[in-house]
Amino acid sequence: MARLYSDDPDVPSYIDWQWLPAVKVGDEDWRGYSLTLRSGQYELSLTPMEGDIGVCALADKDLDELWHGLERGRRGEEWRFEPSEPNFTLELRPEPFGLSLHCWVDAGNQTSDHHSWDGIGVRFFTTMAALEEFNRDLANELELVSRTTNTHA
Repeated sequence: MARLYSDDPDVPSYIDWQWLPAVKVGDEDWRGYSLTLRSGQYELSLTPMEGDIGVCALADKDLDELWHGLERGRRGEEWRFEPSEPNFTLELRPEPFGLSLHCWVDAGNQTSDHHSWDGIGVRFFTTMAALEEFNRDLANELELVSRTTNTHA
C-alpha cells in the first residue's frame, strides 16, 4: 500500500492507496483500488463493496491523469484529480515549504445515486520527499498487482 504522510508529527495524517485487481466496467478493464484517508483518530475508506453503485476503479484516462498529475505535483505545479468513479477530489498545491494535499469525498458516495457538494476529507501539508516516495510505491505496487493478475497497468 502506498502512503502519503503529512509533515505534522503531532496529528498523524495520511492517504493510503492500494491497488486491487482490474474490474470489468462495460467492455473495459478498469484498475481497482482502495483509498483510505486518515487525520488523527478519524479515518474514511473508499473500498469496493458488494452492491455498491460506484466502483473503486480507474479507467485508462483516469490512470493516465493520476500519473501525469503526480508528475506535475513533483515539479511543484498545482494539480487536481477527479476520477470518474467514485466521486472524490485529490488536489496538490505548492506551498513555500512543500505541498498541501486536499482529498474530499462527496457525501452519499458509493451508497446512493445522489452526490452532493458536502462531503468529508482530509487536508494536510506534506513534503516533496514524501510525494516522491508515494509515487514510487504507487508505481511499484501497480506493477506487482498487474503481474500477479495478468492485467495491464
